[in-house]
Amino acid sequence: MKQKYRRGMVDNHACFRKYTKLGLLLITLAALLIVHTALAIGDFKANFNQNYDTTGTRIDSCTLCHSSGSNLNDYGKALDEAGIKKDSSETEVIQGLTDIEQDDSDGDGFSNIDEIESRFFPGNESDHPATTPTVTATPMLQQHQMLQQHQMLQQHQMLQQHQMLQQHQQLQQHLLLKKSKIYQ
Repeated sequence: MKQKYRRGMVDNHACFRKYTKLGLLLITLAALLIVHTALAIGDFKANFNQNYDTTGTRIDSCTLCHSSGSNLNDYGKALDEAGIKKDSSETEVIQGLTDIEQDDSDGDGFSNIDEIESRFFPGNESDHPATTPTVTATPMLQQHQMLQQHQMLQQHQMLQQHQMLQQHQQLQQHLLLKKSKIYQ
């Protein structure tokens, strides 16, 4: 049975509904922000350095991919062709790096991975190891370990998303239950 409200009286149920909707909106926005932050890791240089342990070395530089300013060198162009962009996720960066490891982007006779491991620039044809180039393959064990790490990261992210969804659904059910009790 609906009650008539006189002018100036507060409708407590309307206030409750209003603040409940506002609370749900804030929770949803916070969840989206957390998921976006977890999935969007856009620091290429940090990902490269972590993957190849090159932090603080001579190739820990923007000239790894750039010849000058925003102009890409041959290695940077190869990464671009492999789909790596400035805002690529960590997973995309590692996959792109792996995809072009065996290539010789600068055409100096040394594979990109040989130059990186020797701390030479894979996009500069005049900067290369002094030894005779050798063809090396990434060991299967290393590839297997990288795949396992990637799968574990994906499982962890999926678990976090699932837990957030469950919490959101529980909150919705709780609010609906409260709402149904109020109107009975």
